[in-house]
Amino acid sequence: MKVKGDKSPYDGDLVYWSTRMGRHPEMPQRKAFLLKQQKGSCSWCNLKFREEDILEIDHIQAISLGGKDEWQNLQLLHGHCHDRKTAYDSTKLRELKSTQYWEKLAQELLKLNYLWIDDIPVIIES
Repeated sequence: MKVKGDKSPYDGDLVYWSTRMGRHPEMPQRKAFLLKQQKGSCSWCNLKFREEDILEIDHIQAISLGGKDEWQNLQLLHGHCHDRKTAYDSTKLRELKSTQYWEKLAQELLKLNYLWIDDIPVIIES
């Protein structure tokens, strides 16, 4: 791929040079690697990153949802896309915890001797 005519590694366009080369002395290594891997696009909205954009590293599968902190689970997102992804992950985490709570409650109820009276489980002493 040819370098654009007006581009220079010294022009300060970190996004362009990191996307092209996968490294730049002024760009953190992880971000530069992800820029190149993603071909300069945000994984959430698929728009190209611009020089003035806030770039944030995100776990594809959140650590709180069982994801690992490894290269295969990392992506680069715009700051506002990262906010939306985090809100989405938080919703999924709340759903998971709620499901786990009800499953645990059901397991505990199975251990007890009870009857349903007016939609209330009433424990019967043995």
